[in-house]
Amino acid sequence: MTQDPLTHFHLWIDVPDRDARLADVEDRVAREDRKNPPETLSYLIYYLKELIAGTDYPNFDVDYIQELCTQWVKHKAENIVGFRDNCYKSAITGCMSSLHHTLWKDNFDR
Repeated sequence: MTQDPLTHFHLWIDVPDRDARLADVEDRVAREDRKNPPETLSYLIYYLKELIAGTDYPNFDVDYIQELCTQWVKHKAENIVGFRDNCYKSAITGCMSSLHHTLWKDNFDR
């Protein structure tokens, strides 16, 4: 029998047994593979919150990230070429991005 590779993590955190972990992975894969983009995005935001909660990473507005992604998808559906020409507020600093002087499709390195 092989040793569980997560054995040493038991010293710092409670790690579920192997069967529970496998069931969790199956559930996560099923939730991530949904064909409905808003449901998939909701799951990814939930997952991001779960990851951040287990760290000392500074808190930021994760719910705004979901709103921002929804705006981005809407802009992309409206104009696949020009969706990058929109301004968005930073979820970390709260600062609004400035509008670039050149449309993305016309902005070439010369």
